[in-house]
Amino acid sequence: QYFNGLTADGKANFKPIYNSHLQQYDGGNYRIASLSVSSGDAKDAGLFAQLVNGQKVQNVTMTGTKVFSNGGAAGSLVGSINGTAVISNCQTFLTLADIRGKDNTYIWIDGKYAGGLIGAVHGTATITDSAASTVVGALATDNSYLAESAGGLIGGVDNGNVNITRAYADSYLNGKIAGGLIGASSGNVRLTDIYTAGFVSFDTQGAGLVCGEADMTNCYTVLHKHGLPQT
Repeated sequence: QYFNGLTADGKANFKPIYNSHLQQYDGGNYRIASLSVSSGDAKDAGLFAQLVNGQKVQNVTMTGTKVFSNGGAAGSLVGSINGTAVISNCQTFLTLADIRGKDNTYIWIDGKYAGGLIGAVHGTATITDSAASTVVGALATDNSYLAESAGGLIGGVDNGNVNITRAYADSYLNGKIAGGLIGASSGNVRLTDIYTAGFVSFDTQGAGLVCGEADMTNCYTVLHKHGLPQT
């Protein structure tokens, strides 16, 4: 029910964790570096494939994380949230060593739903004191977008309920729909003390914070599209 001390060296494909009996994971503020996850058959991908049943994840730091899902949801920390989950003090980012020699066509986080920290929320998520700074979504060789929906923190909210407090996302985003914090959202979203920055490229819809309705308090963005502020 409780475990600690997970490590990865980036040399082999990691199989995402899925355990519906898990109650809590505390990363102890250790750093998980260069985790690499690739999932086919529309399976969700991340450190955790899915979170369900009131599971709690806290104190996790990830660097240089690569996650790809062919048709599913992809996020550094978790592919998708189904049911109820609580996430606190979790962050993912790229170091200078991670990005040296790479451009925005390099795939770091990508899937149908692609988010810096969480791919998709289909249930209820409470997120506090968390952040993402990475490249979300990628361009195919024909310059089309691989991600249906990309978000700096969450790829998309599909009829879910999300409450985010004290969070930021500073990412390079590519998607048919792309939002600085959350991509496509058809759920109930409440945001408090939020900041987003970075750059966005999209096809049909883009937003500095959320591509959808949200209740916001003390939220602001300096996300840019082609050098111009995107709101």
